[in-house]
Amino acid sequence: MSCLTDFCKCLSQHLGLLKKLREGVPQGGVISPTLFLVYINDITTTVPKHVSNTLHADDFAVWCAEEHTSTATHRIQNTINSVSSWSEHWALQLNTTKTVSTLFSLSTSKEKVLLKLKDQAVPQVDTPTFLGVTLDTRLTWKPQIEATEGRAMKKLSLMKKLAGTQWGANSGILKQVYTGAVRPVMEYASSTWTTASKTNKGKLDKVQNMGLRIILGAMKSTPIQEMEKTADLEPLEDRREYKAVLQGEKMKRLTTHPLHQNLNKGTKNRLKRKSLKHQVKDLQTEYAEALEADPNCCETLVSDVWAPRKSFHEVRTDVPGLTAKGEQSPHVQKALAMEMIQDRYPHCTWTHVYTDGSSENAVRNGGSGVYIRRPNGTTTSLSVPAGDLSSNYRAELHALITAAEHATGEDRSRQNIVLLTDSLSALQSLLSGPTDLPTRQLDNCLSTPSQHNKVVLQWIPAHVGIAGNEEADRLAKGGARLPQPHNSTSYKEAKTLLQRKKKENWKKRNGDYNPQEDPINKLDRRSQTTIFRLRTGHCGLKKHLKRLGLADDAHCECGSEEQTPEHILQNCPHLETIRQKFWQEETSVGAKLWGPADELRKTADFLAATGLRI
Repeated sequence: MSCLTDFCKCLSQHLGLLKKLREGVPQGGVISPTLFLVYINDITTTVPKHVSNTLHADDFAVWCAEEHTSTATHRIQNTINSVSSWSEHWALQLNTTKTVSTLFSLSTSKEKVLLKLKDQAVPQVDTPTFLGVTLDTRLTWKPQIEATEGRAMKKLSLMKKLAGTQWGANSGILKQVYTGAVRPVMEYASSTWTTASKTNKGKLDKVQNMGLRIILGAMKSTPIQEMEKTADLEPLEDRREYKAVLQGEKMKRLTTHPLHQNLNKGTKNRLKRKSLKHQVKDLQTEYAEALEADPNCCETLVSDVWAPRKSFHEVRTDVPGLTAKGEQSPHVQKALAMEMIQDRYPHCTWTHVYTDGSSENAVRNGGSGVYIRRPNGTTTSLSVPAGDLSSNYRAELHALITAAEHATGEDRSRQNIVLLTDSLSALQSLLSGPTDLPTRQLDNCLSTPSQHNKVVLQWIPAHVGIAGNEEADRLAKGGARLPQPHNSTSYKEAKTLLQRKKKENWKKRNGDYNPQEDPINKLDRRSQTTIFRLRTGHCGLKKHLKRLGLADDAHCECGSEEQTPEHILQNCPHLETIRQKFWQEETSVGAKLWGPADELRKTADFLAATGLRI
């Protein structure tokens, strides 16, 4: 990159265009952003020692942490002078109106800092904004959270326009609106301000609680945990903790990042306030099963997309006639896949290599299976372990690597080889460019057979009865039972393992209840609201209204019992005639509130017929 930068600048000087440069690169040009980034790439080299910096496109920030303000001021001023000289030399103009300074300190006394840019004083502000995040001098993150709360509330008002308690979109559509438009606003850069106080973070939790009430049509008194479980929406704090752990895993693998060394050091507990490092270390116990304990076994997060490709293999992810998942029966999918294999890769001239991978709970004890069938009728079966910490993705890649190493066999004559795999993600990684270590290993392993043979990687549908694929699956399960080596983990794998662990924690919290299979999701808006309120007991019946102080008496008009959902559905004598119209046979209250969708609709229609306000 530095050579390209020097070349661009030398060429600009040689052509005498530098003095004429006023507006930069052509606006709207496809390559303009890349050219601009190349041009300013070496601005970071102007920053003196003991001063940190970050460059995101054209947003450049520098900072210095010192015990004395005067020392930090002196070093930052030298940095400003160096950057200013650099910009003048390369005919770029710094935007003085957007350049500000902030003194971050836990001291309660405000101290003035004088910095100058081109003889103009740099304004000192208490709440600067960088990359959409509002900072404050004590890093309490209160301004950022309050601004986020305001933006989220505006988005939330759109949901109120889509549904009421008796009309409008159902809970599924409202949930999509919330997760697609509201929650992302509240989670932007949340790993940065995850150390904020519970009071400040609680402001955003209240926004989600309001969203849950809109989604389910729930009353304000409804327990939050019950709403989260039914709507299948995790608490924001759980998601923030997950993002903090994920950020820590990313920093472990970014060796050039300032936090990389910091996370490996011990924590300082002089202050009550906790940093990201404190939080990550506290959460490591909860996510211990999915984390690599040894930092030396974490693969460095680098990109080799600029490196020359050695392989000359072909990757195909299409099967003619195959439609989207779930639209065709397994028999149809099998027939289409077998027809494609026979047409493209006939048995008499192609070596068929079936691969598959699996792991226990998709997080550990991976196994890879390879089944090779050659044109002369000979076969080879291989079962190999993929590692103690292994996702399905790693096991699939390991199977392809093993296949590439054994595909040619002892016969070194030119062959046609097709690797048949049901891992679409592995093939897509190869197509987009190998960026993680397993994919780079696969790319390198494919280089040897592809130099002397025609090698094609072909996707096929999984679990539709293709004999070779089923055999590879059996071999993969056998590999998972073998003694496992300890492999290093990439960031992509760490992310997959952490996501799996997070889902397990959420499922454990919900117990046997599966919100995705709840028949309430098949109802209309009015019926969903009615059933959910009856289930929780937080509804418009007298028992609950008395608890809220909105009714003087909790008894039903019949005078026999308190007016509860069970009394209305099962026992109230005044409603016996209406009940007989809907249920001729005796039906339990559990079936009326938790039964199949038709039974739930019947319950909702019964409540509508009674005229009671639920």
